Amino acid sequence: MFKEKWESERLLFEPFKLNEAQVAKNIFSANSHLVNVDPTFREWPLSEYESLINKDLEPKDLSTPQAFILRKIVEKEGDVVGYLQLELNAPANEQCWIPMLVLSPNKQGLGYGTEILRSIVDLLSTYDRFNLLQLNVYAENKDSFRFWYNGGFNKIVAFEKEHENGREYNCLVLSRMI
Repeated sequence: MFKEKWESERLLFEPFKLNEAQVAKNIFSANSHLVNVDPTFREWPLSEYESLINKDLEPKDLSTPQAFILRKIVEKEGDVVGYLQLELNAPANEQCWIPMLVLSPNKQGLGYGTEILRSIVDLLSTYDRFNLLQLNVYAENKDSFRFWYNGGFNKIVAFEKEHENGREYNCLVLSRMI
């Protein structure tokens, strides 16, 4: 069974409550300025966040294909930092995909991203079954690309051109060993 809650030095990782969809939406929407470098940062309806919270509540275990995990990230003092999505056994068995890591803009640049990444690697290492982490990042989002690259995601698995809203984006699939 995947750990429901865990902690790192300064942070707590816990499931969202059903009535906290607006919290996730506010965090994501606060980053909407990134739509120029990442087309996924556009306005989503509240129902999208409710759906993600419900998906996280579905029964799953460590062997469930594409087991979806959503965790709210909170400072131990209580302030919400952001949220994290994981998919276990995706894109293949014994791998983990990171669909999303979103931090509130006022919490960026404080070392939380590095701490979160270290926490993910440490947690997955305890299961002794996951060997690879993967994610995608848009090359146009230089800050995000730099963060993931410096976090050890320095193997390019795929390069795809995507078109969204009349623009072309360069999407990179990056990986790192656990």
